[in-house]
Amino acid sequence: HFAPMGSPSERGMGRASYPTATFSTAQDAAEQVVLRLVAESALKRKDLDKDGELSLQEFWEGDVTAGGPDGHQEEEATFKLLDKDGSGRLSVVELMDWESGVHHTQVAFKVT
Repeated sequence: HFAPMGSPSERGMGRASYPTATFSTAQDAAEQVVLRLVAESALKRKDLDKDGELSLQEFWEGDVTAGGPDGHQEEEATFKLLDKDGSGRLSVVELMDWESGVHHTQVAFKVT
């Protein structure tokens, strides 16, 4: 089995990290590396204030105003499901669920 290398801070997870999958093959490990790169790229592109995490507004690229008059409840609910630590910001690790499609599968099967 392969496991993520380095400490959480070395992997860009300065705050609380979440368990990641243990890899059974080199291909699984390579896919995880690619997924992380995709998530990091998305975060870098959307992170307007350059704090290394995404706010609700940044995640939806400005299309949502939290608690706004249009009541973007679905977008806010999706964000909250991804925000595993409840910080109101998405880390690279939290964003990986979105980029991998895991979040979409969980919603489709109502598994949370």
